[in-house]
Amino acid sequence: MDPVALQTLLCRRESQYQLLLEEAAALLRNLDTFSSEEVTELIARRQEIINDLQNVDHLLQTCYEKVQGSASRRQLDEFRLFQEAATGRILELDALVIALAKVRLDALKGDLAALAKRRTVLTAYEGNGHGMGW
Repeated sequence: MDPVALQTLLCRRESQYQLLLEEAAALLRNLDTFSSEEVTELIARRQEIINDLQNVDHLLQTCYEKVQGSASRRQLDEFRLFQEAATGRILELDALVIALAKVRLDALKGDLAALAKRRTVLTAYEGNGHGMGW
């Protein structure tokens, strides 16, 4: 692959990783306000980007093995460092989202259990003729 084509490819990949980072940050920032449809759409967009990145990984590996010039090799090395850092940050953000979602789920389970208990108490109270429905 010629150096210009390689540079273009690497710039596009970096842009996609930046977009993944932005999407991960948006999910973390807006988890409380996003509807389930918005979360589903965001995850689908992220999956498309990931699929595209994975489809090109083999091409980059082939380029790395065949590249002759030190400038092209340096470009690929710099991209790999960027790729590792971006992937690590994305995984950190995703871990925070998962942890936050678990906390929210536990809180919702607690709220539902409390509501169920109140309903049971109310039903028992009304069933004994103490409520308004006797």
